Amino acid sequence: MTKTPLNIVNRIVFIGLGATWSVSDVSKGSTVAIFGLGTAAQGAKIRGASTIIGVDTNPEKKEKAKAFGVTDFINPNDIDETVQQGIKRLTDGGVEYSFECIGDTEMINTTLHSCCDGWGVTVTLGVPKTNPNVACHYGLFITGRTLKGSLFRGWKPKLDIPR
Repeated sequence: MTKTPLNIVNRIVFIGLGATWSVSDVSKGSTVAIFGLGTAAQGAKIRGASTIIGVDTNPEKKEKAKAFGVTDFINPNDIDETVQQGIKRLTDGGVEYSFECIGDTEMINTTLHSCCDGWGVTVTLGVPKTNPNVACHYGLFITGRTLKGSLFRGWKPKLDIPR
């Protein structure tokens, strides 16, 4: 078994935590959806989110996700509706924050549609292996939804790294 260097573990852990703290500023009592489970769920829990929906195609992650704060779990392969419809049904209209942690740019549309109608913040932290282009209907943005990226956990490298 090979050991993962601590600095790599720190980067992985703090990517999700930083996205919930620095980039989106998840508020207490809010609703959150996490696509591709990771430390963003734990960050949302620490921030006080009341509903944290984990979305993943791996059913083995369901129990592990609950340990990190996930309150509801959606496996897209197990439902008869779109993921965004399932999230809107669970939350009575959509989440306030969604996190794309997969690295699938086609999932950005789903994460944006999972947000509350007319507003909500989507943060993408997954790095795409293919197709780096994002295609979304502009109506999602003019009605108030926001798409943010989270590189370096929300740090501004030019300012924060020298400090």
